Amino acid sequence: FLLMIGFYGIFFELYNPGSIIPGTVGAISLALALYSLNIISANWLGVILIGLGVLFFILEMITPLFGGLAVAGVISLALGSIILIPSDSVYGGISLQVIIPTVIFSAVFFFLVAYKGAKIQKEKPKTGSEAMIGDKAVAYTDINKEYGKVMYHGELWFAYSDEEIKKDETVIIEKVEGLKLKVRKAKPDDD
Repeated sequence: FLLMIGFYGIFFELYNPGSIIPGTVGAISLALALYSLNIISANWLGVILIGLGVLFFILEMITPLFGGLAVAGVISLALGSIILIPSDSVYGGISLQVIIPTVIFSAVFFFLVAYKGAKIQKEKPKTGSEAMIGDKAVAYTDINKEYGKVMYHGELWFAYSDEEIKKDETVIIEKVEGLKLKVRKAKPDDD
């Protein structure tokens, strides 16, 4: 049963890349199926699950899933740590007093990274022509539909506007077309 879930999960992930959930469930199920079929030992299952947990955490940082892979990483890391060294081993098992804080710290760290990543993706661009749109500039000359100049952050830009703008009026940049800006008069409610 676990082997089939693993195969189908990975198949659906390959068939529909980016859905992530089938791939994570499939990878964990496949690892558990290999153990249940006695293909790998418990120690190797623990190593594989810890490796999957780390992989899920890394993928969480570079994909915009906002927590889905981190949850799978927490589950894999916890299961793998518990299974890694059996408690009846001559070396003793890994204490839950070590496993629980490690898993919690990893989860909090990667959830914070995912939260900060989502927050950064929603911010306005800070560089390039995209960052200029919506910013204020000052008319350096009179501006009409064909010609004009504006001063933007100490730089002189060619500009045009659908409305007549007088010299020294504040304008808002609407569009960047190469080295020419489309502007409009600033209104009192423009911040």
